[in-house]
Amino acid sequence: MLDSWRAKGLELIGEFVLDLMKTELEEQGHRATGKLIDSMTYKINGDSIEFYAEDYAKFVDSGRKKGARKVPIDALIAWIEQKGIASGDTEVKKVAYAIQTAIYKEGSPTVLSLEHSKNGRRKDFIKFAVTENEKIILQKVVEIFDKTVKTEFINEMVNIRKQWQQRT
Repeated sequence: MLDSWRAKGLELIGEFVLDLMKTELEEQGHRATGKLIDSMTYKINGDSIEFYAEDYAKFVDSGRKKGARKVPIDALIAWIEQKGIASGDTEVKKVAYAIQTAIYKEGSPTVLSLEHSKNGRRKDFIKFAVTENEKIILQKVVEIFDKTVKTEFINEMVNIRKQWQQRT
């Protein structure tokens, strides 16, 4: 029973933190197709929570340094087509190469990409989701696990009492 309380508690915390990260990602203006946000999930592994997402989440979260390896042009073309930024093969490729060049020269997020943000940020969605909500997350952890700790303590006291009674 205690393990089910712990698992349920971790599930609740995982859902809460996942929602915080998705919300921060959207507020930073990163919803294009929804692929990244839809890919975000978590898994309970023992007493820890592991979060997962598309591989490119690391670039959305940490950005790219200027002069680093260029963003794959195919990924940019797909993104441009999905966003409807340009149409026609030639125009889409021109825009893709322009974006690739801007990211290569400036890094990412680029200065112009900030216009898509609702909160003035374009990276570190994980850090902001967790650090800005640290007190709320901790409060939830305490609320969820308070009952577990009390139950564990009471059960331990009952076991100790039984052991003492058996000795006499």
